[in-house]
Amino acid sequence: MGQLFSIISSTENRAQPRYVARSEISDRRLNRRFDPAFRRTHRNRIPGTFVDLNLLPKELALNVLSNLNATDLCLAACVWRDLGSDDLLWQQLCYRTWSFCSIYEKGLPPEWTYKQLYLRLDEARLTFNADAFDGMRYMLKFELLSDDFDDLVSFFHTAVGLDPIQRRRFLLTRPLVFDRLINLKDFKGHFLPNALRRLFEEFPAPLTDSSPLDFVSLLVSKFSERYVQCNPSLGMSKDEVYMLCFSLIMLSVDLWCPHVKNKMSKREFIRNTRHVTRAASDEYLGGLYDNVYMVGHVVLGHLAGPLIRHPDIRNALT
Repeated sequence: MGQLFSIISSTENRAQPRYVARSEISDRRLNRRFDPAFRRTHRNRIPGTFVDLNLLPKELALNVLSNLNATDLCLAACVWRDLGSDDLLWQQLCYRTWSFCSIYEKGLPPEWTYKQLYLRLDEARLTFNADAFDGMRYMLKFELLSDDFDDLVSFFHTAVGLDPIQRRRFLLTRPLVFDRLINLKDFKGHFLPNALRRLFEEFPAPLTDSSPLDFVSLLVSKFSERYVQCNPSLGMSKDEVYMLCFSLIMLSVDLWCPHVKNKMSKREFIRNTRHVTRAASDEYLGGLYDNVYMVGHVVLGHLAGPLIRHPDIRNALT
């Protein structure tokens, strides 16, 4: 028993200097942390701090804020009111977000700022995405956009963030503007099914309408003419491209409709479409099949998730 106490005593004696050493180190760290001189020296090393933009030259501060979007710029204006509300910053943001608006050429009303203009344009976009015709009335009311052919073409060709369904609804009432927008598309070097997907992503088919095939036929007809113009080296006519497009649409339904049990094979697709065009080789036709099989539906490919989960599509496919 005495030997046991001696071992414990010796162990405590060896551990005590180590404990004292650690305690002294902790005390020194605490003293340094709360020492005013130490805090002044290491203040800039504290993570999460930032430079007050009011202390910078105005040009440099504006350059920093120019990297913000509208939401962040509004938040920055809560801290730096004058810098965050600078008219030049909001002017750049307007032009960066909306490449074309008729009001740019006419000039802003004297009582408007570019921040107010941006908020008007953003409200116009939200209204348009809810109902295209209400959105157009809003833009015409505040003279953001003129009801002019060239202005409408420039606006819809460059505007981002517009709902494609509402966009299609309005453009179908302006067939000349619609035709011009199709002719502005560049399909040079684009594989046919990929170009077709891109087109239906911008102008989705109205699946809820009673006759969606009327719109699909109209759009494919305009697309076929433009695709031939952009790819003359293919050696195909407008009618040949038109027939190939509908072959791809039928193939998409066959491969992606769950109610079709016996799927069309690659050999069957080549045999069925070989008579459509003499300019297309079996290798080219096989590539069309592979693209639809691997990438997806050419008309509904822009929709996320399995197509059968969308009720409108489920009705259209049955």
